[in-house]
Amino acid sequence: EMKKNDEKKIPKLIEKLKFPIITTWNGLDLVPEDYPFYVGRSGVFGQHGANFAVANADLILSLGSRLDTRQTGTNRKTMARAAKKIVVDVSIYELEKGLVDIDIPVCADAKVFLERLNLELGGFKGEDIDPWLQRCQDWKSKYPCTLPKYFEEKDYVNSYVFVDVLCEELGDRDLIVTDMGTSLGCTHQAFKVKRGQRLFTNTGFAPM
Repeated sequence: EMKKNDEKKIPKLIEKLKFPIITTWNGLDLVPEDYPFYVGRSGVFGQHGANFAVANADLILSLGSRLDTRQTGTNRKTMARAAKKIVVDVSIYELEKGLVDIDIPVCADAKVFLERLNLELGGFKGEDIDPWLQRCQDWKSKYPCTLPKYFEEKDYVNSYVFVDVLCEELGDRDLIVTDMGTSLGCTHQAFKVKRGQRLFTNTGFAPM
């Protein structure tokens, strides 16, 4: 849920850490679908592959997300059950609300944190986690939101099929704006972002 001008810091950090990356709804267009480390969107209205990655991770680095119930589910204590959680948020109140067990809270602007982390890491070379990256990509490909059987429905156009076809038709300079309800949930769950696209939803006011 970082500001859009912070995105330039993200690929450099990902390339250095080589960690799988997951986006929230409000940060959905920060990373394109075909980015090699991108796993998808997690949460209640997220994607199975991304949720499996969160559930089985041993480290979670959360940047600028308040980790609400859409991300964590209603039993927040079980989110990423075996993972050490580093949470970066500009609001101390979000860090102290106690709904998620945070191992290392960092009260900072995400942009400043990313800049400092890039500097501190220097020529960092971590352990080989290619098997974990491959496992995450396997989950992503094995559990798509738009299933083949949806294309066989005859009486109506399946919402996921509509979003899937729309993704193919849209260009990499297009802006996409959704309303609430199915257009929000289905689009944010199934949309495949191309590099250069922007996707916006007024999630704060929910003008259904």
